[in-house]
Amino acid sequence: MKKAQTVISITGIALFFAIVLFCGIMEVSGGGTEVFKGGTAYTDEAVTLKDLALGKLFGVSGNGQVIAGKDGWLFYSETLNDYTGAGRMTEAQLKELAEKIAGLDEYCRGNGADFYLIVAPNKNTVYSEKMPGIYKKGDPGSNLELLLDKLAKKNVNAPDLAGSFRERIENVPEVWKQTNAETYLYYKTDTHWNATGASVVSDYLTGKINGIDGDAYASRQLTCSGNTGGDLYKLLYPSRRITAGGNETDDSYSFAEVPDFEYAEEPVSMMDMDIKTFSEGKQGSVIVYRDSFGSELIPLLSGYFGSVRYLRGNMPYDLTYVAEEKPDAVVLVIAERNLEQLLKAEFKYD
Repeated sequence: MKKAQTVISITGIALFFAIVLFCGIMEVSGGGTEVFKGGTAYTDEAVTLKDLALGKLFGVSGNGQVIAGKDGWLFYSETLNDYTGAGRMTEAQLKELAEKIAGLDEYCRGNGADFYLIVAPNKNTVYSEKMPGIYKKGDPGSNLELLLDKLAKKNVNAPDLAGSFRERIENVPEVWKQTNAETYLYYKTDTHWNATGASVVSDYLTGKINGIDGDAYASRQLTCSGNTGGDLYKLLYPSRRITAGGNETDDSYSFAEVPDFEYAEEPVSMMDMDIKTFSEGKQGSVIVYRDSFGSELIPLLSGYFGSVRYLRGNMPYDLTYVAEEKPDAVVLVIAERNLEQLLKAEFKYD
C-alpha cells in the first residue's frame, strides 16, 4: 500500500512539473514571460510559471498575498477579514476611533479649514461578485459602515464612497460608454481605484469644497493609455508581461481633458512624500494627507484649486502644516483595510 501511495505521489509531482514546463513553453513561445533576461537564479520566472500552472489548472493563486477572483480579477488578501467580517473592531474601538477623527475635525475647523475623511473602500467591498465563491461575505455592519454611522452623528464629513461607487456602476455616464472604456472603478489586477473611481471622489471634494458641479468628470471622455498588470498581478506573475485581449487585460484609462495645473517641483512619481500643485486663477487651498489611493486623485483634483499639497505617510500625521498654512480644507485619504491602524496612528498638532 505504501509503495502504491509513493508511486502516486511521484506521479503527481512529475505531472505537476510537466504541466509547469508545458505552461512555460507556451508562455515563452507566445512572448508572455521574460525567461531569458540575464537573471542568475531565475526566481521570478520559476514563481511565475508555478503560479500560471496553478491559475490555469485550478483557478487559484499561488501567492498568499493575492486572491484569484472571477474573470481575471485579483484581490489583496489583507482585505479578506473585512470582507468576511472576521476583523470587526469592538464597539469600544469604533467609539475611540470616531472620537479621534472627530478631534481631528475639530482641530481643522479651529484653524479655519473644513475636514473630510475619504475612506477608499476595499475592492471586494465594491465588487463582491468578483470574489471566489469559497469566501462568504460577512453580515452587514462592517468596520467602515459602523464608523461612518458614528461619524455622521458627530457631523464629520465622511462620505459613503462604496454607495457612491455602486450608484456610478449602475448609472454609467453615456460619454464613458461612447469611448468603449471599461466602466470598472478599480483596476482588475491592482488593489487601487482607477481614474474613473478617483473621479467620483474628486467630484465629491470639488463639489463640497468649492461648490463646483459635483459631477464634472461624468461628462468627460476617457482615453485608453495602455494595458498593464497592476501591483497584485506583479506579485503573482513577477516576470510576465500582460497582453491585450483575454480576461487578464487591464486597460488603463485617463480623462482626455482636466483643468490645467502646475507642479511646484516635478515629482519623481505620484508616490513622492510631498507634492505641491498650483493652478493660476483658481481659488482655495487644500492639504491632502494620503496613502497610495491619493495618487490617482492628483491629476484630477489639482486643477480646481489655487494650491494643493499632497503629503504621504502617517508616522505621525503632521498637522502643524494646517496651523501654518491655514488651508480652506483638509482631506485625509486612507484605505478601508487600514482603518484600524488609525487607532495607533499619532497626530502631531504642535
